[in-house]
Amino acid sequence: MPIVIDMHPGPDHKMVNIDDDSQSIYRVLDPSHLFDLFETKSLALVPPRMWEDPYENVFADSFGVDQKNKKVRYSYEGYVKNIFGICWTLIEETDASWRIYSPEKNRIKIKTSLKKLSKVVTKLDEDFFQSRIGKVKYYSEKTIKRNISDIINKLSNFGRPDLIEELYLIKRNVFKHEKEVRLLVRLPQVSGNEIHSLLYFSGEEEVCIIPVDNPNDFVEEIVFDPRMPNNLVRVYEYYLKNHFGYPNTICKSNMYEGPNVRIKVKDKWGIYR
Repeated sequence: MPIVIDMHPGPDHKMVNIDDDSQSIYRVLDPSHLFDLFETKSLALVPPRMWEDPYENVFADSFGVDQKNKKVRYSYEGYVKNIFGICWTLIEETDASWRIYSPEKNRIKIKTSLKKLSKVVTKLDEDFFQSRIGKVKYYSEKTIKRNISDIINKLSNFGRPDLIEELYLIKRNVFKHEKEVRLLVRLPQVSGNEIHSLLYFSGEEEVCIIPVDNPNDFVEEIVFDPRMPNNLVRVYEYYLKNHFGYPNTICKSNMYEGPNVRIKVKDKWGIYR
C-alpha cells in the first residue's frame, strides 16, 4: 500500500474553549485604529512580543543549551516568528475597563460577535494557514512555567505542539478579570526573501492584515469613552456616519451620568405634584 502525502492540506481554523459563537465580544481602541479598520477594510494583528505581559514572550526569549558544547545555544524564537494576534473581551463595560484601556479618556469601544470574527478569518483559504479563536484560560505562574517547559521538551523530542493554543491562549491568574478572547493566526513560511501577502511593516514591526469585507456589518456598535468631551464625540460620530456610512448604533457611554430621579409628593390637599 503506497503512502499518500497531502502536499496541500489547506488552512487549519479552529475555535478553542468556545461553546457559543453567538456571544458578543468587545475591544477598546484608539480612534485612529478604528478609522484604519474602515479605511483599509482590515484588522491589524500584531506579534505577541508587542504585548506587555512578559510571560507572553518567555518562550520566544528562551534558548536551549547543547549538552556536549555548553557554548552552543538553540533559539526557540523561530517557532513563533509567524504568529500574530488581536485581543478582545467578553466584558461589555466596566469602570476598570475604561480606566485601564482608555487612560487618556479618548478611546472608543467596538462590538462584534465571535461568529462574525470567525467568518472574517475562515475566508482565508490558504495552504498551511492556521488560526485559532479562543477564550483565554488563566493559571498560576507555576503552571504556566511548567507548560512552557513541557512545550520545549516536546519540540526537543520532535513533537508538534499546537503553539498557538498552548502558548497564547493561557495567562496568569492576575489577568483573570480581563475575560479575554483572542484571534491568533500563524502564517505559512514563504521562500527566499519574499514577504507574505498579509504582512506589512509598521515602523520596525511586522503587522498581519486580515481583510474585513464589510466593516459596517462587522462592527455592530460603537461606544465612546464616557469622559470624552461631547464636541469630540459629535465630530467622530459625524465622520463615521457621513464618511463611512456607518448605519449602526453610535453613542457615548452614560456610565458616569448622574441619576435622573423624579419623586411625586402630595400637597396639603392630598394631590400629587
